[in-house]
Amino acid sequence: MRLNALQDSGQQTEHRRRAILKATESEAGLRHLTMIFQLILLALGARLAFELLHGVYNVFLHPLKNVPGPWYAAATDLYIGWHIFIFNQTPVIQQMMEKYGPIVRIAPNKVVFRDAESVKEVYLVRKFDKSEVYRNFKIDGLDHALTAVDNSVHTSIRRLSGPHYSAANVLKFQPEIHRVSENLLDALNTVGGKVSVDTLDLMKNFMLDIILFSNFGYRIKAMENWSPTETSQLGISVSDFPKFGIVRSFFPDAIWALVSRIPNKRWNQFTRCIPIISAFVTARILEVEHQMEEKKEFDVLPLVRRVIENNPPKSSPDDRSVVRTEGFSHMIAGTETSSNLLSYFFWFLAWNPEVMKKLQAEVDAAMPNKREIPELSVLQTLPYLNAFIYEGMRIYGTVPSFLERVVPSGAPFAPHGYTIPPGTIVGFQSYSMHRDPAIFPDPEAFNPDRWLDEADRERLLKNWMPFGHGPRMCAGYVLGHTVLRITVANVVRNFDITLDPATTKGSMRMMHGFAAFPAAGECKLFYTPRKDE
Repeated sequence: MRLNALQDSGQQTEHRRRAILKATESEAGLRHLTMIFQLILLALGARLAFELLHGVYNVFLHPLKNVPGPWYAAATDLYIGWHIFIFNQTPVIQQMMEKYGPIVRIAPNKVVFRDAESVKEVYLVRKFDKSEVYRNFKIDGLDHALTAVDNSVHTSIRRLSGPHYSAANVLKFQPEIHRVSENLLDALNTVGGKVSVDTLDLMKNFMLDIILFSNFGYRIKAMENWSPTETSQLGISVSDFPKFGIVRSFFPDAIWALVSRIPNKRWNQFTRCIPIISAFVTARILEVEHQMEEKKEFDVLPLVRRVIENNPPKSSPDDRSVVRTEGFSHMIAGTETSSNLLSYFFWFLAWNPEVMKKLQAEVDAAMPNKREIPELSVLQTLPYLNAFIYEGMRIYGTVPSFLERVVPSGAPFAPHGYTIPPGTIVGFQSYSMHRDPAIFPDPEAFNPDRWLDEADRERLLKNWMPFGHGPRMCAGYVLGHTVLRITVANVVRNFDITLDPATTKGSMRMMHGFAAFPAAGECKLFYTPRKDE
């Protein structure tokens, strides 16, 4: 029994020792976790202190401290960054300008101005380089005309495609624009005003037909195959690309690798817009190369044919990078901007039947046969049609957003008397240029009449910049203006346009990625065929 008692005592001692050891380990583990937590808090506190001190410096000591603007925007990039992320940067900048004047500091190192002289100096005279923000729109990591930050690089790229958009060459595309316009009329006559049409999707298909023929000599027959109950999948990817560039820029690579795998069909299409469009563009380029090998003659030379001749592939598909990025970027720029703009044009006419009737009266006189579109030279002489387009592009401009440039070293840049140091990001946004009440009285009113007087028009045009300004302005502005004239004339001659109750001023509120687009992502309108008088 004594032996058993000794064994029991030893076991109890061992249990106590283990319990003490376990408690000690737990206490040490708790101290370890506490230390880690304290270090995290210390790091966060240090970061917060740094941001606070940096914010104080930005507001009170920064070289831009005297430039007007809200203190919270001057303190941190977070304010304007958030509005960029939710596609609301442009109207927020406009609100700042309405409060602070023609020059405003929108972020610690960003200044926006609203006067023609500063625009001329930055974009035309001194030709400041672009900021790094444009790199967010690269295609598979490759530059194109839009993303080339350095002006000399842009010049070499632009030289490949510039002649394609000359006024003389655009005229050669007029028969194709007329052909696609006839397909547009056929599609709308088929619907016959019985159901509303998503004009945004309709115009995407319309512009795809025009731009793909211009770029690749390719007829996708999007209008011929259009249905009011189906959505263009290629058109969706084209619209996704500018938004994708903005959203993607906010995520580090490691985080994006996880976020992009969220199992949602629409999200997956959004994140794959670049490979979807790249595959389509690559196939079109191969077709053009095959046609060139067979010595096929083109009635109108496609854009990529010009680029290939000036920058031919050497030996492998990788050598097609310049051709592919130019074909890709011009497809996006031509389709997305014009389809959104035309949607806003027709929406406005539905809201304002008195403007539509005035426009119809002028176009009717120029188009006695409503299925026979006049030559562009005739449309260019119609005062109210052109005034309508000028005013429409002023209010609903294709690229209304902040066009960033970087102040170089050298001669000082001092808009409105404020010295702006080298490295500062500066620029204008056409949205605000077009809403300067000193130039455009009652700027939010859609008033084509303001363009009818020749002297007034010349004065207004000096501040009208929907395509940008200087040598880096939109290369396709002549083609764009041609399509707008023909399409508006053609549609109003053949149809009365009325609203679908689902289409409201709220649903058509302009969101601003790189290009403007309706908040609802659609624009439903009725197109009722006009009866012959």
